[in-house]
Amino acid sequence: MDASDADLWASYCSVELAKRSGCGIQALLMPLTVHGTDDRRLSWAHADHYNPHDLRETFSFVVSLANARGVSINCHFFRGAAEQELVDFFKMKRITCLVISAQEEDQLRARVKAIAAINKQLKKDERWYNGPLRMLIARPWDAETFERILADIHSSMQLNFMW
Repeated sequence: MDASDADLWASYCSVELAKRSGCGIQALLMPLTVHGTDDRRLSWAHADHYNPHDLRETFSFVVSLANARGVSINCHFFRGAAEQELVDFFKMKRITCLVISAQEEDQLRARVKAIAAINKQLKKDERWYNGPLRMLIARPWDAETFERILADIHSSMQLNFMW
């Protein structure tokens, strides 16, 4: 997550997938882009998205939604993580599937490329036994789907949301 609007849909998809498959969620928030470094830091969000209030709201929303659906969730905060740090994190937490989204097409391409690089590193590691890292892309929704999802979230959480 990067505290953007795309997180609403991706979070909803993650919670529903976890509920249906009997899995838990490791929510990863990476709000800050780091450009031009030699240590291959990954770019998930634009620097102007970094707002501590938005980050708290994002985690609060995802945790509330997961709790309402009976899905276990652990939240992690990375502020500009190097590729190897994420590879190690995925191994340690045994993450086998990612749900990603983005507001803009170029952001989505960058995320897919970054995850492909992580997957390549995992495949090379003899300690990785979970097969290829799966990626689910939560694409933007149309107005009708958006209204249905908000109604579903509202009924699940018994809360009023203001958008």
